[in-house]
Amino acid sequence: MHDTQFDQPVRLKQGEQIELVRNASQASHLLLRSWPATRGKWYHAATRACARASEGKTMPHVARSVFEKAAQESRLI
Repeated sequence: MHDTQFDQPVRLKQGEQIELVRNASQASHLLLRSWPATRGKWYHAATRACARASEGKTMPHVARSVFEKAAQESRLI
C-alpha cells in the first residue's frame, strides 16, 4: 500500500454535512460511489489522479489539487 495521505484534508460540504477527505483512497471512493451528477473535466481528471496516487504513480499533492478542482466544479466547496 502506498502513502496517499494529503498534506491537508479537502473539506467537502453536501447540504448541512461536512466531510474531510484525507487521502487519495478516500477521494477515489467518493468519486466513484457518491459523487453528484455534475461530472465535468475535473471529475474525470480527479478519478485518474486519485487512482494513480493509490498505485504510487502520482504524488498525493497532485491528486489532492485535482480532487479539489473537481469538488469546486461540482460545487462541493
